[in-house]
Amino acid sequence: MSFFYPSSDISYHDEYRKAALLAGHNHQIFYEVGKIYLSIWPEISEKDKDFTFDILRKITSGKEREKLQNLMQIWDLNVKDYAVMEKILPEDVTIYRFYARFLGEKSLSLEKRQEMLARAEFMEFERAKKEYHAGENDFLYFRLKEALTHFKSCVNALIHFGIFFLLAVPALNSWVFP
Repeated sequence: MSFFYPSSDISYHDEYRKAALLAGHNHQIFYEVGKIYLSIWPEISEKDKDFTFDILRKITSGKEREKLQNLMQIWDLNVKDYAVMEKILPEDVTIYRFYARFLGEKSLSLEKRQEMLARAEFMEFERAKKEYHAGENDFLYFRLKEALTHFKSCVNALIHFGIFFLLAVPALNSWVFP
């Protein structure tokens, strides 16, 4: 495949790797090489698989839905190993939910779908907990506007997945409206 040395025995996998390495930070080339490597997943070496993980992590962190959807489609057709997709996906709530929706649309592993949704909810809850603690800290130092902002963010995060209504609203109603 080499232009200068057409008779050399360099595999086309190595040519794709070189193209991606020479590209620098060109996400489009990473995306194309990642698609090719995912489509021939069983044939590539462990070294190429690690390289594929690296370039696909760069793509998925960009949160471009169309590219992520295409990568998931290729993964579904050629790989179907959930551990591979877990290595590729960054720890992000929206991406975990997107992947869970994809698994549901394709009627793939219900267990893995529930796991990804649970991870997303746990991350949301942790974010709400951090906001609550930041609000408490600001309140103790009489920074009331900042505390209110943190507390509102905490409540919004909890409302997002319904825990606030299940746990706190009855207690608040009895406290506010005796």
